[in-house]
Amino acid sequence: MFWRLIPFLSVLLLSSSCILSSDSPLESTNDEVNLIQVGDIIVTNTGNDSIILLNDDGSFKATLVDSQTDASILYNGLIYDQLNKKILFNYDHTTVTLDAVKSISLYDGEVATEIANSNVQGTLPGLARLTAGELIILKNTTNAEKFLANGQRVSTAPYPLTILFATTVDIAPLLTGGFMVCNNATTNTVRTYNAAGVVQAATATSAVPTPALATAGGTSACIQGSNGTIYVVYSGTVDAVRAYNSTLTTTLWTYIDTNTLVTPGKIAIRPNGNLLIADQNFDHLVELNSNGGFVGTIGGVGLSDPLNIAVVK
Repeated sequence: MFWRLIPFLSVLLLSSSCILSSDSPLESTNDEVNLIQVGDIIVTNTGNDSIILLNDDGSFKATLVDSQTDASILYNGLIYDQLNKKILFNYDHTTVTLDAVKSISLYDGEVATEIANSNVQGTLPGLARLTAGELIILKNTTNAEKFLANGQRVSTAPYPLTILFATTVDIAPLLTGGFMVCNNATTNTVRTYNAAGVVQAATATSAVPTPALATAGGTSACIQGSNGTIYVVYSGTVDAVRAYNSTLTTTLWTYIDTNTLVTPGKIAIRPNGNLLIADQNFDHLVELNSNGGFVGTIGGVGLSDPLNIAVVK
């Protein structure tokens, strides 16, 4: 079921004489401060099927969503939707007719259904809000559905889109207006598409561009920073985070450390440009700076096999 921790709200809400926090990404209609603030970290736990909220220092803040009655519900494709000032995630239910894209309000943590459509059913590994406002939803690891900013489904070619991968695991917007997808195969592991959904030439694998990452194989996540740098998380024989230029033709740096990163999940970017990568083996988040330098780890209360991450900006 979905629920909010009321005790947390009583701590976070200000009196009627207070002014909305300058860190709030969302204007309020009254004098109460938002539950979810700029810099806060949202994490999905596959260990207990929950979505939790952490302060920017990694300390536990609240449980936003908890599947207490059905431990098989998955919360995939978690993103911060900066266009609409909401958290979005795929609600992947054991009963496929209940599958949907849901949102979490920054103001009070309330959960609502954004898209409930018979074409958005099955395995839902990821979603991305493009720069023009369209929402792309991965479906069954081989297809993608597109919805306009007003929620209208796009059914004209090439949508629904057939992704040129058999096992797509993540999708992320590109600054050019298109998007990129990554998969856990070994050929063309990262591939880019333009805004119209046409596949582009830019690709990358664990071997190309060099230096090769041995037999690292597939990926678990990809994201592009505001400076154009593309960050890819590789998961396999070698677990690594690698930075590329915007065309995926040049490797900028690679982070490998089995003491901190063994079973990587998704990746997010902090407001200061640092990276956060979920590690399901260590039950923590690894923080790197934009040059690939190790900053530290975030762990402790609330993390249970963390997979997806979003950071409010």
